[in-house]
Amino acid sequence: MTARARKPQFLFQREHLLLRQTAAYYSVMNENQTFRSGLRQLYEALQIATYREPTASDWQILDDFAEKWRLPRGFGAGDLWGSFFEESPSGVAVDGAGAPEISIEQEFLDPRPRWKAGELPALSTSDESRGSQTAGLVPAITPEMPPPFLYDPRGMSLDSVREYAESAGAAVRASIIRQAEELEQQARDEGWSPIHPKHQDPAALRRLALRLYRRAVLQWPWARIASEEMQGSSEWCDPQSVRTTVKAWASAIDVQLPARPPGRPKTRAE
Repeated sequence: MTARARKPQFLFQREHLLLRQTAAYYSVMNENQTFRSGLRQLYEALQIATYREPTASDWQILDDFAEKWRLPRGFGAGDLWGSFFEESPSGVAVDGAGAPEISIEQEFLDPRPRWKAGELPALSTSDESRGSQTAGLVPAITPEMPPPFLYDPRGMSLDSVREYAESAGAAVRASIIRQAEELEQQARDEGWSPIHPKHQDPAALRRLALRLYRRAVLQWPWARIASEEMQGSSEWCDPQSVRTTVKAWASAIDVQLPARPPGRPKTRAE
């Protein structure tokens, strides 16, 4: 039996995971044409011709729209404003004829380390609302190469060279692995860590984001969300697992979930 190949495991910062979750949530939101039409009306109401800083009045309008559509309370309004000056994922500029989309700048979604030369790793904060961003160069691994040596086949055996080659190769391999492990440990010390495979899979991210959208925006009961998902997926889910993941996502990216009507007893389906 052939062993299953291991999937590569990359390191992320917590902020990168939250941004990937938020981007997946926004992607689902953008599929709602009523939301897209609302964005167009919002853009027109703000009377944006060229880039400018938002006024207090602008923020109030943005906050009201973000609350209505259950966008993240911490930075949803800011993402709305920033989206009006970005090209949408479909390539349609929001100040053109197409309906705008809410999005996150791609640079914030890049999980790859950008370490400064000589500092392993060195992270610099470029935007406090977006967490730590990295800058600089990726550190290089320098293998410990063996020095040149003399070989006279008239008085030296080829077997001795083979033995030396095996020994030198093992030393090079060990030096490469040691340096890689040291770099990974330094990255972990700076807050980088592996994330669940589901949060690296775009399809899984979308499925979980859709759960949150259906609960927060559409206000579907847990049972309906699970039932709808089961109809379009081969993976099993139930109301309890839906409830658990939705509440975890809502807490992580700060999305307000609908409250149960007062006076009603709690049921498993709600």
